[in-house]
Amino acid sequence: MKPLRVVLMAAAVWLTAPAPAQGSECANGWPIPAHCYPDVLCPGFEPYWDWRRGVVLIDGPDVSGTGVLINTAGCDKGQEACGTPYLLTANHVVTGGGDITDGQRIAIETESTFVFGFEAGVCGGPTASGAVGITGAAVVRSSKEKDLLLLRLTTTLPHELGAYFFGWCDLDLWQGVAISHPCGAPKTIAVSEFGEVDHVKVYQKDVYDVAWWEEGALAAGSSGAPLLSESSGTLRGIYTGPVQAGSEACSDPGNVPAQDRFTAMSTILEFLPEKVRGGATCVGTYDDDDYGSLLSTVEDASYYGPGAVVTLTAKHSVWLLDGFFADYGAQVIVVTGAPP
Repeated sequence: MKPLRVVLMAAAVWLTAPAPAQGSECANGWPIPAHCYPDVLCPGFEPYWDWRRGVVLIDGPDVSGTGVLINTAGCDKGQEACGTPYLLTANHVVTGGGDITDGQRIAIETESTFVFGFEAGVCGGPTASGAVGITGAAVVRSSKEKDLLLLRLTTTLPHELGAYFFGWCDLDLWQGVAISHPCGAPKTIAVSEFGEVDHVKVYQKDVYDVAWWEEGALAAGSSGAPLLSESSGTLRGIYTGPVQAGSEACSDPGNVPAQDRFTAMSTILEFLPEKVRGGATCVGTYDDDDYGSLLSTVEDASYYGPGAVVTLTAKHSVWLLDGFFADYGAQVIVVTGAPP
């Protein structure tokens, strides 16, 4: 069982880890092979660390997937308050692929949990404490043809969560980043090869097919994950499933393409209601974190010589790893918890 500490913001009580998504690339709720699914906080992914705060694990009865918070045109234009918790995911995460039924609507609206901050505290380390589970949602719109589902969370997101609401734009995409919860596991990241994202028209929608991942892979449970522009972080697509298994591409690089498919932003714009889209084709990001890129967990293995003065600050924990050494005369201050 995956270790998980969750703070619930509504009346429901969750006493166990989420039910794992199952697929050929999953084993006991973890994606395999493990090296194909790097933790989002691993070195080299620092430019994308803020983005992880907008990616959510969705867990409920016969429901397991990933969702993403999106910004609204009204917020971007200064016409309304920011931070309305619209959550976009794949329709089949809830329905299995058909039209949403009354029972499935009840399951996602009243019986599912939306978990923020479910991630490894350090690269390759245990799951961090401080994950926050939100219950309560309303289905705004669903489409089996486009494989999209838009929810509005009905529980107010605490400001301390530092939620990240992705901007979106319908522009060409050359390199993409996907952050997801493969197999219901803590967040992992995948970065495509440059130029290996193909825009394709299929029946009733436009899609992006990622042919090759430079780092990482996707799996069952990644459905609903965002495809983000590597350069700007704007939302460009929603993951709906593989044409071929991405983990195969990772296990056999150079021989098996991933061909992971995402509903493209052009189709998402057709799907979004006017109160979200507001007639715009591009909307900026809204970041509810007063402290910018302050991390939940910081790890340090540095040497600090005489006279060095440094403050290590994190929201939840600071890990001093092998190699950390503060020499005589150095001053190292460790601060945990959000600054006043």
